[in-house]
Amino acid sequence: MTKSDEEEELAPERCQHIQFLDCDKPVGRVVFECWHCQQGIICEYTGEPVMGEYFGRPSLIQVKIQCPNCEQTAIRLTTGEVLKGNSDSFSLAAMMAHSLFKSD
Repeated sequence: MTKSDEEEELAPERCQHIQFLDCDKPVGRVVFECWHCQQGIICEYTGEPVMGEYFGRPSLIQVKIQCPNCEQTAIRLTTGEVLKGNSDSFSLAAMMAHSLFKSD
C-alpha cells in the first residue's frame, strides 16, 4: 500500500514509558519517565486505589508525583500511597534494565 499525495501523515502522539514491578508484593515499584522532561524516575507505592468524588460522581483519586528535575507533575498514579521516589542521572532504559535484573 502506498501513500497518495492527498493523505496527510498524522503527527506523532506523545507517550510516556512506564513499567510496573513487584505488583504482587505489599510494596510495588514503578519506573517511569517525567511527562515534561523525560527524566527517569523510580518510586515505591503501596495500597489499593482510593475512591473519591469529582463533580458529584465517583472517581479514583490520583496521587501526583513531582519530578525532582523540572519540579512539575511527572505522573499521576491511582494508588493508596507513594512511599518514596528518586531520580538519578542514568537513562530510563538503563533504569528499566537494572530493575529487571534486580527484581529476579
